[in-house]
Amino acid sequence: MKAKHGVVVFGWAGATRRQMGHVERLHVQAGREVQVVTPHIPANLVRPSGFARDGRQTAETIARALRGDWSAHVFSNAGLWTWDATVVALRDRHPEVFARAAAVIVDSAPGFDEHLEPDFVARHSAMAMMPMLLAALGRRPRLRHPLLTPPLEAAIGVWQRLARRQVQRLARPLKRLPESTSHLPHLFLYGEGDVLVPSRLVERFAEQMQTAGAPVRRHRFEGSGHVQHLLRHRRTYASLVDDHLTRASARAI
Repeated sequence: MKAKHGVVVFGWAGATRRQMGHVERLHVQAGREVQVVTPHIPANLVRPSGFARDGRQTAETIARALRGDWSAHVFSNAGLWTWDATVVALRDRHPEVFARAAAVIVDSAPGFDEHLEPDFVARHSAMAMMPMLLAALGRRPRLRHPLLTPPLEAAIGVWQRLARRQVQRLARPLKRLPESTSHLPHLFLYGEGDVLVPSRLVERFAEQMQTAGAPVRRHRFEGSGHVQHLLRHRRTYASLVDDHLTRASARAI
């Protein structure tokens, strides 16, 4: 009996189990086997090893849990960094498992380019972390806060000066992923109203993947914010994902 198509969901920074449940149900209802990965933020941003530990752990989970072909469903920058680290670990430790990868879906990423300008990093990193900070304080999550955003941006600015190499490492996936995953069909899902991840950056990376040889499809959801497309446009989102993974599964046979 052929194993179910597996999907590894790489969550965004601060993603809760409830939020990830919406994504998991999307795949379970379609008959897929699901593994959910939530990145350790902000720890992975300050550790010298970055996302490597999460990547190794995820690689071992995939090797242990998924016996058939599988795909990656990647959310936001944290998900993309974790996916990149997982690819590195799989190619090094489990190349036969990586060979079973069938497709990639990238939702709301990347929100950065090859040249990480300090102001851009501080502003966008503060937006990415603010929902987690507010949730810890028992407040409604939002990307900006009039009192908390300025000191958080200042703290990130100090961190950048102390860890310049660490910051520059965050741009590595933009070079490594086209080199290592260009054989996989990619679907990019992004929002025209996303203030955290500008559409132009997603489209630029999609073009990089296509130039590297990857079959690329993309869909921009008008007026949709960051990682909000599944909730706001569920039918269209599910149709795009189902079609992409059905094609990938058939291609893997």
